[in-house]
Amino acid sequence: MKKRILTVVCLLILGAARTFAQTSATVTLNITLSDVLSITAATTSVAFTFDSEAKYNNGITTTVDNQLNVLSSRNYLISVEAGTVTGASSLAPGSVSVQAGVGSTGGVYTGITSYPVVTLSSTVAAPLVTSTTSTFGTGANTRTFFEVIYTVGANNAYVGKTTGTNAIPVLYTLTQP
Repeated sequence: MKKRILTVVCLLILGAARTFAQTSATVTLNITLSDVLSITAATTSVAFTFDSEAKYNNGITTTVDNQLNVLSSRNYLISVEAGTVTGASSLAPGSVSVQAGVGSTGGVYTGITSYPVVTLSSTVAAPLVTSTTSTFGTGANTRTFFEVIYTVGANNAYVGKTTGTNAIPVLYTLTQP
């Protein structure tokens, strides 16, 4: 009987000490981060009519609110230059200046280091907006909007030119330096 009790106790001890099989698996998550970069213009045409002495002498300034809509996942630069000028007067790209400012829709404006007045050139793109941060804010506020102030024909630039419609395309380029 003692032998039987001893056997049962030994079996209980061995059963309690028994470990269960265990295994594991490893999964590697490969996360690819890509740059997100987008710029759109609210309007693709802005009209200026020179029909008075004051306009020919002083030029015309027009502000287009929320003209540029920018999305960037990191710091960015908006550059501006003139495209190919068309029209009978062969207007000089340098007769147009642009300046960006804070748009009314909002966005992320921290990190913006400059809003210079830029005189257009058809050969060199000039910095218009420089930002050291992305446009990504909190919540749904991931786009940043800029107004653009256009000044054309100041300082008698168009006096004596052939009448008719002329076009100076303004090209905006968004990069992540």
